[in-house]
Amino acid sequence: MFSCPYCDSTRSSSDGLLGHVKLKHKDLMCLETACTHFDCKKKFVNFHAFKKHSISSHAQSTSIASKPATLSENNQTRDSGMQIDGNFVRPASILTEECKHDDFIPESDLGQGVNDLIAEYEKHCDDIKIFTETAYNYVASIVLKIYADPALARKNVDDVIGILIDFYNSKVMTMILSKCVTKNIDVMTQIINNAFSFFRSEHKAFTFFKERGYLIMPETVTLASLYGSRTKNAECIPTTISDKLQFILMREVLKRYLSMPGVLEKIIKNIERLKRDESFNSVFKSEMYKEIEKRYVGKFFLLLLLYNDDFEINNCLGSHRVISKIGAVYCTFFGLPPEYASQLENIFLFQLHKYVDHRDYGNKIIYKRVIEELTFLQEEGIEVEFKGEILRIYFPLYAVTGDNLALDLNLGFRKGPNTAFPCRLCLAPMALVKKMTQENVELLRDPEKHDEQCSKNEFGLLEVCVFHDVPHYSALTQGVEDAMHDLNEGICRYDMGFILHQLIYVEERFSLDDLQRRILEFNYTHDRNAIPSLSDNQIKKGYLILSASEMAFLVENLTLLVGDRVPKTNRSWKLYLFLREIMSIVYGESFSREVFAKLELLVDQHHKLYKLLTGKELTIKFHNLLHLIRIIMKMGPARLFACLRFEGNHKVFTAYAEANHNRTNPPFSLALKNQLGLAYRLCLNKGLDDRLVTSERSKLVVESSDCFMFNHLISNYALQDYERVASVRTKGTIYKENYVICIKNEQNEPEFGKIKLILVHEMNVIFLFFKLEVKKFNKHLAAYRVEETKDTGIVNQDTLKIFLPQVLHLLPDGHKYVNHRIYHTLN
Repeated sequence: MFSCPYCDSTRSSSDGLLGHVKLKHKDLMCLETACTHFDCKKKFVNFHAFKKHSISSHAQSTSIASKPATLSENNQTRDSGMQIDGNFVRPASILTEECKHDDFIPESDLGQGVNDLIAEYEKHCDDIKIFTETAYNYVASIVLKIYADPALARKNVDDVIGILIDFYNSKVMTMILSKCVTKNIDVMTQIINNAFSFFRSEHKAFTFFKERGYLIMPETVTLASLYGSRTKNAECIPTTISDKLQFILMREVLKRYLSMPGVLEKIIKNIERLKRDESFNSVFKSEMYKEIEKRYVGKFFLLLLLYNDDFEINNCLGSHRVISKIGAVYCTFFGLPPEYASQLENIFLFQLHKYVDHRDYGNKIIYKRVIEELTFLQEEGIEVEFKGEILRIYFPLYAVTGDNLALDLNLGFRKGPNTAFPCRLCLAPMALVKKMTQENVELLRDPEKHDEQCSKNEFGLLEVCVFHDVPHYSALTQGVEDAMHDLNEGICRYDMGFILHQLIYVEERFSLDDLQRRILEFNYTHDRNAIPSLSDNQIKKGYLILSASEMAFLVENLTLLVGDRVPKTNRSWKLYLFLREIMSIVYGESFSREVFAKLELLVDQHHKLYKLLTGKELTIKFHNLLHLIRIIMKMGPARLFACLRFEGNHKVFTAYAEANHNRTNPPFSLALKNQLGLAYRLCLNKGLDDRLVTSERSKLVVESSDCFMFNHLISNYALQDYERVASVRTKGTIYKENYVICIKNEQNEPEFGKIKLILVHEMNVIFLFFKLEVKKFNKHLAAYRVEETKDTGIVNQDTLKIFLPQVLHLLPDGHKYVNHRIYHTLN
């Protein structure tokens, strides 16, 4: 064994000792180090000299395991952390912190895992290949989990793996030898010893991952090469400096993703369900989808959504800002069930490039490989095995989304909101944009004149949209707007800043302290972001800056927060109710086509009242709202093109960047880290998993007082085998006892229930509730006044039309209210 010269730890290999010292004693490595061998008193200038001496002089007297060992398992590794046959092993992100204790995994915790390992070997002792494959795949999943950890830089992965190897050698192998009674144990231990041999270095590991089809490496695309020089040994040496970007071959990503168990089947079932629904709830009810469907008669296709934006990996206020700013291109497709569509793992990286390269080389060069790949996916498609047959799937480009700046840049328009013709969908000049409250159909851009206008740089155009090289795509007929930036981070900031300023400082309906106190005491569901302290300066300036989710919370709940302090005839409050109703429709899950006329009227009334009350002119974000009805009818519900989840993906990359301080080639480092995360998922063969997270489970006691009034339902529906929980998270939504759910919503007459019991069995979630009697809809508070009853009911979570829960609020008038959220505007 190799002994640490700085503590009492020992390692079975020199590499393991090096990893241990780097993690625990890095500051001591440059100091004088004495040999730890019992009969050697030599001293060395640093740790590396000591290590060389130990290998050359004392290697014969140490018991060094020549090959590492690992465990195999029957079950796949859980996504919540690394597991060894059901026993939790700490993930890589905290491994480095907790390695202070050599025995960081108790021996007792591994007993069951070792027993399962032996059982797996005895089960397949006649076919060693199966056991070998199981062992290798399991080790690969552990190593990929470490590589994919966003908090761990790649340069530290080898050290962590070295520690893990030592642990397996010292603990696990000893337990196997002591417990195993099977024959040919040498064969079994040899397989385990060889399992880590493919992961001794990054090169070996990546080669293994690529051969197994897990790792899809980023493709480096050279934009341009310039002659330069570098200094070596005080000499100037000529060299070539290249500007590069990282491109992901999307055909491979989509093929392997759709080949995972159950993925394609769930997508097809969801698309069929959406098409059967009579309400306007998806892109599959839009005019554009019907046009595309005609091109693929008898063929199966999925609609691609492309997103582009820039994010900063350095301090955005520091001296190195913009230098390493990264441009990201993501893509996803429509048809995923809603509980999976918002998960970041289902948004795929397409390309990473430097912002300065995009600025210098332009759209044609930057997006060349993206457009080639989009064309291939649309014209050739990919082949995926489905139910024993080969299914060819095509991917037409449906829309390109992003914030206004990104859309202007990528679609060939002049950047910025203050250009002479700022709108991407119509020819309204800036002077008219500031006044318009209704869409003017005569001003809409003509696709047939688009190329001519581009050649003359007229009407705000700089160049032909680069994505027009993708067959059948048109930025004019398939243009969309991002509701998140236009509403939550646009109009709402102006409206809510003005409204709060009027109510607090001009009319003095309540104070800012009163509002802050009510926000802190407000009872809200745990799937929403509560807002932080509101800025007094921002409110006085009439411009309130909050994040998109925080602004959504404020707009939705201001009625219940301070509605009792505001008269019904207050005009500022009327402006707020217009805004709230618009938000409800824009972000509604589904609605009938009659709502379109209502939305057009609401937008007109809102804009006119805003100009009247504030005396200000309208901005381009107000103007974009005028085209929203046309976009919804043409392309589908506006919420589907919002950028909120795409921007959430930026946080993953900034986390990678914080762990990796190397700025030599950030696009490659970030793209590779992302692909390692995808490789981990492919290794686990984890498709669209049904995730059910509950609080502590307890046996359902029918005789208890809580269950007494529900005994008939429990008996009629045979729920005796179900377990009771206080809270559950299913399909991305949290439900708790006493939350309010909408059971039905027909003809603006919703039925609510207050959850009393939550029962779970396998993946089924059942709510037993007391019915709430709806008395009236209070327009001033935008909420339903309800009364609790003793009438009981039962509903399966899967059957809820509106899955977001609510909370029952008791207001100063003594009545209880349920926030309408989207219930009132659906029909």
